[in-house]
Amino acid sequence: MKINFKVKSIKSIRFRIWLYFLGFTALILVLMWFLQIFFLNNYYEEMKVRETENAAYRISSSYEVGGKAQMIETARAIVRNDDMYIHIESKDGVSVYTSSLGGEYEELIDTVRGDLHASGDNSVSGLIPSDEGSRNVLAYARFLGTAQDEILYVFSPLYPVQSTVNIL
Repeated sequence: MKINFKVKSIKSIRFRIWLYFLGFTALILVLMWFLQIFFLNNYYEEMKVRETENAAYRISSSYEVGGKAQMIETARAIVRNDDMYIHIESKDGVSVYTSSLGGEYEELIDTVRGDLHASGDNSVSGLIPSDEGSRNVLAYARFLGTAQDEILYVFSPLYPVQSTVNIL
């Protein structure tokens, strides 16, 4: 029994459609790779900044509406769901609330407190580079209430996206 294989012509419409589809797929893959390499790190940092500011706003709003008890409950809920360290202290430095995972951030509180008082604004935020170079920390501080009785500190680690980008 003889098997007949037909060789498709390069000029056929089926081959041309297949070739255009293959080229379009390659173009989309290259475009996705390019966008991920160049925009992923910036998008991640912007997302973490918005997330941290939103958490601080939620805590501040709960303080204004429900007082200290509501503020502490909101801070606990945020710590449970997000990877953040939250520290709230009174004007004279007495701790009102401290989240459990914060050993490495406690030394940064004095720096951020000094920046907050020096700025004259109601809030400050900034990126603090790590000593080891492994990850940076986003720091946010603001006064709570109209009398500025308490100070809220929120620290959010920025994990290195560059290692993921290098893998891609």
